[in-house]
Amino acid sequence: LSLHASSENELLGSAFVLKIIGAFSALLFTIITCLVVESSHHTQMLIMAAALSLLVHPLMIFEFYFRSTIHSEYFAWSMMGAMIISAALRILFILNAMPVIYFAVVPAVELLVTVFGLAYFYWRQGKRPCHWRCNMGSLKQLLNESWPLLFSGAMISIYMRIDQVMIQHMLDAQAVGYYSAAVRISEAWYFIPGVICQSVLPSIVITRDVDRVQYEKRLQSLFRFMVLISFSVAIPATFLSGHLVTLLYGTTYSPSVGVFRIHVWAGIFVSVGVAVSNWLLAENLQKYYLVIVTFGVLTNVSANLILIKTCSFYGAAWATVLSYFVSGFFCLSFFRTTRPCFKMIAQSFLIHRYIMKGTKNV
Repeated sequence: LSLHASSENELLGSAFVLKIIGAFSALLFTIITCLVVESSHHTQMLIMAAALSLLVHPLMIFEFYFRSTIHSEYFAWSMMGAMIISAALRILFILNAMPVIYFAVVPAVELLVTVFGLAYFYWRQGKRPCHWRCNMGSLKQLLNESWPLLFSGAMISIYMRIDQVMIQHMLDAQAVGYYSAAVRISEAWYFIPGVICQSVLPSIVITRDVDRVQYEKRLQSLFRFMVLISFSVAIPATFLSGHLVTLLYGTTYSPSVGVFRIHVWAGIFVSVGVAVSNWLLAENLQKYYLVIVTFGVLTNVSANLILIKTCSFYGAAWATVLSYFVSGFFCLSFFRTTRPCFKMIAQSFLIHRYIMKGTKNV
């Protein structure tokens, strides 16, 4: 969209059709899997209710437009409003002791409110969805370019939760509870790198074909900022981990402190990985992204098999850090095409250079 603004309506219309097809395919797969695997009628109803959000996802197409025009603030405002409403609903349901199924529907409501907000801002800019057109040429092009992202998304879904599944299988439910409690805190800020990349990447992409040197400088600055913001979260969180866990969960969850101290460092490679995935997308290198994510999943599963046996659930935290390091950084050194990105990230970790430069300038 950033590079082909004149084809905006065709691209949005074609992407919308693809998202509808994907949403209904995912919903059908969820229903079939739920009916085959899960025997409890109550659990089936909960899964079906949670799956309603899949039907709303195609409407999030408005987000692509605002990202391409560097107006991510509209998405942020819509999302904040939706989060406030969803939080209010959850509190209301808790106070009235509502059944669990009401809570399962909340994510779909939150997504729907976000869509309403985005649609309102889109309308305010004089744009109309009725002008969107599905073009077969654009549809084929988008499908050809996006299939690696489809499989990558599936791999990431496995990637994000396979550690908890393996802890449940190799240890017990209590260990999963301690581990997941720490992970929730550790991952609480993961939306920030995404918002930053969505805000700045379109302007970076525009300079790619105009001034390659400026393009690379901006990319370097983005990677550097991702590293700096990650360290600024990880270092204080490590020292305050005991207080944070006790404040949020109480002393009962004291075993979660050790997990949190380890897992929070994965955020460095998560932040860098978000920037890398956006760079690969801008360079039309989605196939490499699928390979990189696959390496990450294989590393995660292999490391969990070894480390959970020797280090209990703390081993799963180490496995997560290692796998994010491999997929978000190390794998880029394997391919000649991605090696320049690997070098830029490596330079970004030399934080002391930028601190020294800043001191000299002062």
